[in-house]
Amino acid sequence: MNNLPEKWLIGDDPQRPVLAISVLSPDALAEGEPLKEGSISDISTLSPLLQALPSALTSHHVAQHNYMEVIIDGPLAKAKDGVGFRAFSLGDNGKIKEHAVLMDADKLSNLINTGLLVQTASILLAQKHLADINEKLVAISEDVKKIADYQSNDRASKLDAAIKYLRQVSSVVATGRKLSVVRQKLEDFEVEFSAIQAHLRKDVISTGNEIENCVDPDYFGTDGITREIKKRQQSLQRHITEWKMALSVRICALKLVALFEEDASLQTEREQSIKDDIEEFTRDLDRVAQIQHQRIAGISSFTESSNATNANKVLLKKWITLHLAPHREQTAQSHQLIEQFSQQLVIEKLQPTRLIVEMENGQPVKMFHGR
Repeated sequence: MNNLPEKWLIGDDPQRPVLAISVLSPDALAEGEPLKEGSISDISTLSPLLQALPSALTSHHVAQHNYMEVIIDGPLAKAKDGVGFRAFSLGDNGKIKEHAVLMDADKLSNLINTGLLVQTASILLAQKHLADINEKLVAISEDVKKIADYQSNDRASKLDAAIKYLRQVSSVVATGRKLSVVRQKLEDFEVEFSAIQAHLRKDVISTGNEIENCVDPDYFGTDGITREIKKRQQSLQRHITEWKMALSVRICALKLVALFEEDASLQTEREQSIKDDIEEFTRDLDRVAQIQHQRIAGISSFTESSNATNANKVLLKKWITLHLAPHREQTAQSHQLIEQFSQQLVIEKLQPTRLIVEMENGQPVKMFHGR
């Protein structure tokens, strides 16, 4: 019978380990799930332990190149004080053996502790969400560049600066470094961009009222009123786009706060505040759409052919269909995306963290996020 360990268990109870490490063959891994590669530096604190496992675990059938499945039970580790951690091995015969000699308590405590495990689990969780945050920031940055007079627009300049800052610090937050200056800046962004959104909301409402009360500047035809409404539609496009970009900044900052904070109470309150603003703005867009439909329906002319009048009406309605409706839908979807992120984060924080580590000559060289 093969007595080589199949798995290492670290904790005070082998039935509920805070850390489990087992060997996977390259063949078994190739037949399994698709893996997303992460940064090996994210588990640098675990490297000494992986390298210190008794040679029996990394000899014979796994030779110079192998993979290790590492499962960190962050929630369980957080509940432990780290005192009394022991190392156990599980052989292919299913028997658990304590390795008090091969890895005594003093040596084990120098290699692993609850703080290290919790920090590593937090870093890995943050890294899983970092790509999504950065992807969103890139998309906002592209939207800012599309604003024609962006260079002379103070609001767009603030958005651009905020996006650049968030991209800089997101990777720092994801490494587990909790810098007070970064945390304060995230607070400042919430205050600044919620105020910007409040101002933009007033602009949207005001522009909608202008459309409702828009007077035809011409005595003949409908080209004049069409130009006046079209001009205000362009203003709405700008205000709504900037409101959505400010929303994205607030959501990205919220996600970083969620990864930054242990206490979820502030995150919950902020999340609700953002969702309330989304619901309010969605109602505003519905009202603006209703105003435009009513105003467009009222366009008429006794000196112009019905075909020409209808062509102008179709032109104005086209903006509602191609621009305002998608803006409204995307804004409403943001509400759902926030809830999904929050729920997913809660679930992930309560679950163990699984990763695959590629080893060569006893050294970890690559890391992959497992499901």
